Amino acid sequence: MAITMQGSWTVQVRARDAAYAQRVVIDGADVGNGVHDGIVGQRLHVTGAHWTLRVQHRPTREAWRESQLRLGLPSVESGLLRVEIASNDGGLDDAYDDLVLDCSLPISRCEHVVYGEVTAHDAAMPFNPRRDDYLVLDAPVDVPAVCARYPALEAVLGKLYPQRWRTTAGLHGDLTPLVLPSGLPTAAVGLRFESRLDEADRCGADQEAAVRMLQASVGRVPFQAHAMEAGATILTHAELGAIAHLRDQLLRQPCDTVPAASVLLHFERYHRSASEEAGGAYRGTGLREQLGHAITDGQGRYLFRFRQPRGDVSPDLLVQASAPGCAPCFETAPYDRVANLRRVDLCVPREACAVPERRPRLQPVLAPEREEKRAAEAALCRRRCS
Repeated sequence: MAITMQGSWTVQVRARDAAYAQRVVIDGADVGNGVHDGIVGQRLHVTGAHWTLRVQHRPTREAWRESQLRLGLPSVESGLLRVEIASNDGGLDDAYDDLVLDCSLPISRCEHVVYGEVTAHDAAMPFNPRRDDYLVLDAPVDVPAVCARYPALEAVLGKLYPQRWRTTAGLHGDLTPLVLPSGLPTAAVGLRFESRLDEADRCGADQEAAVRMLQASVGRVPFQAHAMEAGATILTHAELGAIAHLRDQLLRQPCDTVPAASVLLHFERYHRSASEEAGGAYRGTGLREQLGHAITDGQGRYLFRFRQPRGDVSPDLLVQASAPGCAPCFETAPYDRVANLRRVDLCVPREACAVPERRPRLQPVLAPEREEKRAAEAALCRRRCS
């Protein structure tokens, strides 16, 4: 398993509790590629547009093997954004503490980091269960069937998406979802970064110097989300009320989801079209800029970093999802004016990204002699390290 990273990061081995040898493997970077010993205190400066990080372990007299990785939740402290990457080598226990890495970068007003969890749900529910800003129908949408199931939406969809009535679900490759306005004010979420400079890349691995140059500060985003109206101005008060009533009903309905591991996420900066800026329905026809990709870990978590040019407003963000090696099969509605640090949790249809159904986890049963051997190896390692 590999963790995808973007830009310049400092990677440091913070802790180790393992009987097996450990190492860190960096691929695809401009600076920092190679194999590095998993020694506590080891510090690496890695730079590149897109690169991957892996942790490997080597059982006694065997070849190197991939360790399982888990992303932690990012935090901001003393001018640095930090995130933990923990690993499990499948040895004596299932704890993710065999090799623990601390990844950090200096924050600035141009840096944006989005993170979150990706889950999968059954496609029987046409509305995306993770959106609380809009009512979103994920593509492909059988509009007549949705209106038959939810009659209150017939007038709404007839006004906002008349052309979708003529489209047969499943016979086209349009991933654009249908976005219905809630009619409620949208509050911006996340953290905003301010700094004296846009960046301090010339400091290289000297993070302390970069923090001093940037003089960054952190603040809550003000209540100015600049959300899309998504056609709210052309709907009547009664139609907006019907959407709000349906939204309240859906929030009370349970939705069975499972973590979506090893899902490939594609990130795009979205520029609203003229009609969308004027308050029209969301069409997804605005200009798009490819930002990069990330892959979820074993628990469905991801982290993605990109830069926003100085002076530009906070961007709208689209995310597409697919199984690795496959074309995108799912696309979100825009996330409005993404802050410098923003949590974005996604929910994708299970079938779209080949996420398996939930199954009970089976614990491996080891032969007694193998258990004793591993226990002896662990004890020997502890004596050597003490």
